[in-house]
Amino acid sequence: MENNPICSRHRTILFGSVSVISLVLSLPVVSKADDIQEKVKLFENAINYLQDEQGCRSIPYSDLQDSCERKQNEVNKLCKDSGPWNCEDVDPKKTQEKIERLKTDRDRLKADKEQLESKKSSATDEQKREIEEQIKKIDDQLYELKRTQEDLEKEVSNSTKMVSDRLYVGKNCRDNRQNVMEVFKDAKSRANGEHHPDIEPLAKRLISGWESREPGHDQQIQEVKRGIEKCDKVLYDIGHIGSF
Repeated sequence: MENNPICSRHRTILFGSVSVISLVLSLPVVSKADDIQEKVKLFENAINYLQDEQGCRSIPYSDLQDSCERKQNEVNKLCKDSGPWNCEDVDPKKTQEKIERLKTDRDRLKADKEQLESKKSSATDEQKREIEEQIKKIDDQLYELKRTQEDLEKEVSNSTKMVSDRLYVGKNCRDNRQNVMEVFKDAKSRANGEHHPDIEPLAKRLISGWESREPGHDQQIQEVKRGIEKCDKVLYDIGHIGSF
């Protein structure tokens, strides 16, 4: 009986089961109370971050906090580090005025040249020489106007690119600011679902703090939207600058 292989195998399984049970019992047990205390600490830290105006860090949920910080990095890059996103300093009307003056001067010079050309047939040799000198002066002026025209065409092209670049930055700035606000909206929704007596008051403080800061964020978004509208109008005006 003692050498029965079946009995021996059963003893081995039994001793193994006892060892596993002993190992499990020796592991530290995390109680529900410990979980609550850890969560309370997260919410208290979040409130401290909120008071220090550290935006995304005031979210006590790690997944939402990570998402918020990624989006906030984009806000910092596009709204603060990528240059201007409005077009207050771009005035296509000034370029239009320069073009109109150039066209007026060019048309006047061409008319003067035509008049001189028409006089050549009936002029004496001395008069023809004088007329030729006057025509040469007009041609020199027309040449200078041509160079000015090229500069203005380049100015229009550069302005178009600059405004287009600012529109790109502005629209992405606006979108990422809205994305950050969406993360806080999700955080509010989740915090509203906290009903444990130790956590609910902390969640309400966070929600109140987030909501008190919403008007400031809305104002920033509206400011960017106004910048985009201005750039859109400037781009339209540039597109309708008179031709040469």
